[in-house]
Amino acid sequence: MISGGAADGSLTALSSPSVATNSGPVAIIVDPSGRYAYVACRGSNLVNQYTIGSDGALTAMTPSFVSAQMSPLDIVIDPNGRYAYVVNRDANTVSQYTIGAGGGLVPMSPATVATGTRPVAITMEQSGQHAFVVNTNDYTVSQYAVGTNGALTIMSTPPVATGRSPTDIVLGAVDVSHR
Repeated sequence: MISGGAADGSLTALSSPSVATNSGPVAIIVDPSGRYAYVACRGSNLVNQYTIGSDGALTAMTPSFVSAQMSPLDIVIDPNGRYAYVVNRDANTVSQYTIGAGGGLVPMSPATVATGTRPVAITMEQSGQHAFVVNTNDYTVSQYAVGTNGALTIMSTPPVATGRSPTDIVLGAVDVSHR
């Protein structure tokens, strides 16, 4: 782990430059408040949970992880920091969680929603009302509406076709008001 913010832009290693995770860490995300971090661990089918100290150091929460499904690969948090979603490649699902007051992930009911075949990436648009999942084996993007309780619902719009074997998704905002 490193700390930034020096006037000259240099980075400094923290006193403890790494922190333990479960097997196969593949993705990390920090919540919008900057107080919590989550790591998807493909090898253990878990998501590690950490608090972020004022010096940037990660400290494992209690419990230090929550269960996902088979091969969690990517994670996204809604813009308000209330919900987290993890794509599970080998289960063809998205695990959905509420983020508790102390930052801990709590599985929603239902705990998962279906995706296309072998989901590998997830993103959310800026308002937090829609989420999108890239499915690498059927070359599609699954589209979801986000309910007021954070639960994902597959949209009636058919999945969008992609090129062969998509691996990631990024959304950009365009100001069409011409201001």
